Amino acid sequence: MENTQSTILKESPISILQDSPTLNIGRMVTFPIKNIYGKFWIRQSQMLVGVTDLRARIGTYTDPWTMTISQGLPSNPLYKIPPFKFINDSLSDLLDARATELYNIAKNSSKNIVIMWSGGIDSTLVLTAFLKNIPQQEKNIIKVMLDTASILENLDFYIKHISNQFEIIHYQTFKLTKQFFKKNILIHGDPGDCLFGPSISKYQYFSAQGKQFEPWKNHLPKMKELLENPSILHKTYEPGFGNWYVNKITNNLEETGQAEHLTSIAEWWFWTYYNFKWEFSCQRPFFFFDRGNNDDVFEYEMQKEYAQNTFFNTDKFQQWAYTNIKRNVKDAKLHKREAKEYIYEFNKDEQFLENKIKIPGVPANQSTKRRASIPFCFTKNYQPLYYTHGLVQAVKILLEKYRG
Repeated sequence: MENTQSTILKESPISILQDSPTLNIGRMVTFPIKNIYGKFWIRQSQMLVGVTDLRARIGTYTDPWTMTISQGLPSNPLYKIPPFKFINDSLSDLLDARATELYNIAKNSSKNIVIMWSGGIDSTLVLTAFLKNIPQQEKNIIKVMLDTASILENLDFYIKHISNQFEIIHYQTFKLTKQFFKKNILIHGDPGDCLFGPSISKYQYFSAQGKQFEPWKNHLPKMKELLENPSILHKTYEPGFGNWYVNKITNNLEETGQAEHLTSIAEWWFWTYYNFKWEFSCQRPFFFFDRGNNDDVFEYEMQKEYAQNTFFNTDKFQQWAYTNIKRNVKDAKLHKREAKEYIYEFNKDEQFLENKIKIPGVPANQSTKRRASIPFCFTKNYQPLYYTHGLVQAVKILLEKYRG
């Protein structure tokens, strides 16, 4: 049974939505929206894998969710884009340094490190960094969160490095509460996808044709055509979406001054990950898990600490991605190769190195199938709000008012 009325809204639903640090706009598919811009909103949430909240970290991106004429829903400064610059740091050095840094933070604050492990490339990369850099006698500081799907996806790693070595937390039993954060640091592999460039089907057409390094300005009509094709994005089909979406991303890329640097088709798609997916990916666990008490408020300092401890949410990792984007998207067959090589140096699993690919649907997604427990949005203090009549009406009002 959907939770439609149980949450009492103590302030205006519109102001709550305007101030929300993250939104699950994917929930909108559960009620009819006649406004064409509302349909575009639903469809754009399917463009970036796993993303339900889409807002620009830098520059303007006006979509149906725009709250004012001049600017979109504001990006959370805790996940801001760092200064654009090229760096010489290697990925392996950054991984080692970050794991060591977070270990020291945990030890100095008397907290455990809880690592969400799906068995995929990004979460295995993060877990490997800790296993390589934490002293053997201190590894009891780590707990691993997983489920059966995690084990099946990466059985060799589980047998060698997790089974009977760490306390296990099952995804389905976990609750994300303020008390948990007082005792633990939560670590996950998001937003690893944003570091290595695009892998989604809308971009892969160009990769398959060997055109991914051709100028995106020469291929805008084809990009729009692909996004109009129901077979490319079959869940919803709304004529005009391709033209609307490509223009929105392109305008943002040009406004920020990055059109002079990110010139290829692959880099255009990288920008959609880097500027629009990062923020939600960092906050994704808030949508994964049940909350024990709806009144369990996360004060700003707790939010700040969570953001600062999110593994990849550092200037250095983002600048590494910006520096190495041309190399990272050079060959689709080598997607995340550098990450897999880092894991291979530790695990010596050649099968994983040569054949592991991204698999849709991480274990934590299983928990989100409990529809009634998925928040629609959060207040400024990350109090979860569900599918209430007031929120639904507020969404419809905003979509009608701001069609930008």
